[in-house]
Amino acid sequence: MNVCARLIAVVAVAVGLASCSEETACKDGTILLTVDVAQAVPRPDRLSISVSVAGAQPTQSELTLAGNATRPTVAVEFPSGYPVGSAVNVTVVAFAAGQPVAVGSGSVVAPAGCGTLTVIALSPSVDGGIDDGASLPTSGDGGAAPACTPGAKSCNGNIVLLCNAGGALVDSEECTGLCQGGNCVGECTPGALQCVGDGARTCAATGMWGAPVACPAGCAEGGCLPACTAGTTRCNGNQLETCANGAWSNPMACDYTCRAATASAPAACAGECQPGSAPRCLGKVLQNCSVDASWVAQDTCEFVCSPTGCVGECTPDAKRCNGAAVEVCSSVGAWQNVTTCENACNNGTCTPKVPGKPGVAPTAVVTPTTATKVREKDSIVVTFSEEMNTQSVEAAFKVTTIGAATPIFKWTPDKTVLTIDPQFKYPTGSSTAVPKGSYAFTIGTGAKDANGEALAAPVSATYPLLYRRITVPRINFAQRDAQDRLLAGNLIAGSSAEYTFLQAALQSGSTRNDGFVSFALPALPAGYVLEQALFVSEVEATAGSATGAGNFRIADTRFTPPLTSEVFKTTYVPIGEIVAASTLWTVGTKVRFTVTSAVAADYRAAATLSQFRIYLDGMPTSSTRTLRLLRPETNLQIVYLIE
Repeated sequence: MNVCARLIAVVAVAVGLASCSEETACKDGTILLTVDVAQAVPRPDRLSISVSVAGAQPTQSELTLAGNATRPTVAVEFPSGYPVGSAVNVTVVAFAAGQPVAVGSGSVVAPAGCGTLTVIALSPSVDGGIDDGASLPTSGDGGAAPACTPGAKSCNGNIVLLCNAGGALVDSEECTGLCQGGNCVGECTPGALQCVGDGARTCAATGMWGAPVACPAGCAEGGCLPACTAGTTRCNGNQLETCANGAWSNPMACDYTCRAATASAPAACAGECQPGSAPRCLGKVLQNCSVDASWVAQDTCEFVCSPTGCVGECTPDAKRCNGAAVEVCSSVGAWQNVTTCENACNNGTCTPKVPGKPGVAPTAVVTPTTATKVREKDSIVVTFSEEMNTQSVEAAFKVTTIGAATPIFKWTPDKTVLTIDPQFKYPTGSSTAVPKGSYAFTIGTGAKDANGEALAAPVSATYPLLYRRITVPRINFAQRDAQDRLLAGNLIAGSSAEYTFLQAALQSGSTRNDGFVSFALPALPAGYVLEQALFVSEVEATAGSATGAGNFRIADTRFTPPLTSEVFKTTYVPIGEIVAASTLWTVGTKVRFTVTSAVAADYRAAATLSQFRIYLDGMPTSSTRTLRLLRPETNLQIVYLIE
């Protein structure tokens, strides 16, 4: 048995050694070191033990051996704290009679509790540690000291240096990671890069690989590839981002919208308005801001455009006569009486009284001039050179157009100006082959002035009618259910000219209680003017009762394709009649209704579509009520004008 001895070294991490018997067990907070000197020749009588923790300066201690000790054990203690997880390096030099006869080394990472380590000290003839006749280190009896302690290890960069038995440092090992305290630690060189799948990782200062970092654009040669090309741009919502140093940065909010890159143009801020902003007027054109931040035409007003829609009944600054009064159209398209003529009003201007001229035959001027295309609402004005006998003029007036209606005559107070309302109508039919119409009249010399003088010469004019009126045969609504049931769900768009009505039931258990009725409109000829759409339908309740139910209403809905759920949120503008709940909610009873919607323009031309929306203005939530539209009773008739 060996007697325990304890040596305390003064280092950053204090280490204590205690020699014990060969049978000593490992105890908590120590590393049990076993030194195998069985192969050393001659048999050692003393050990020099060097201990280093985590590459720190080693602590050296000596231990005297009993003459028969071949595997002594030493308890390595740590007064400053047991270094769990740190590398503990041990070098042992065996001496006999003051001369080194064997050397060995080893290392262990201190585990929790305690650890064990065996170091085999081999003689020069076994491990070659002492070669070429190098002098061995002495025991301190006055001989020359070696350059280093045999068996001790140190580092030169990532090269492990070993002090051989002759006291000289020699290269022992090249570390793949770090060299610390004469031992290789870690798994990589600090700062090294490595690809791991689509990510990259970096070797830390500890020589261990860090956690991989995701590379959105992939990894190559250990590093992340740039996510973008420098100087390029992209849209991120309504922000424009620019690529710098391989990453998207410098976001800039666009005033209106961010337009994505195309094959011919980069992403950029664009637009001229804020989508959803209030409409504006450009002359007589009412414009809306589209989803791509551009102004698009919604409607072309006949008289005056305002941001709320088309208004007025006349063109601003226009003049007309209302009896003897001169009326001027205001800036909002309303007629205003500005003056009352003393004598008469003619074409918006006061005219002086023209007395009869005895012995002079009267003359007449007709406006508009002959060959001018006229509308149904247009009037014809005949201005005489003097006061006329109105009865004789009206008797001399002859319509030469077959089938023309009886005109209406209106004279100025001085009886010099005759306004004729011809009461003519456009030719009508269901095909554009309807002949073009005209209107012709003559005033013969039977017309006399107030003095009885006959008209100097007959007056006549022929006017071509501007339009023909075409009535399209009734169009059944686009219904795809073979059982004449409305389909449940939202509206599905087929194309910009054809839409199909879905949604079978208007039920109380849902937040929505409306549906759409759409029609596949026929191709209309160029130059047409849409005049009206007549919507006729028949509705039948299939479930529920009138208790608590609301009335059935119709509304006109306009939207820009493609149809989205936002259309369902628009404000309802009711048109036509109301079907009372008491009439509607009798299961099996069919209720017929008709709605004539006056249309000022074909909204398809402005990329806007119009549909009829059916809805209930009140629904209870306690039960389900269901209704359907019937086919072919549900249809649409279009009337348009064409030259």
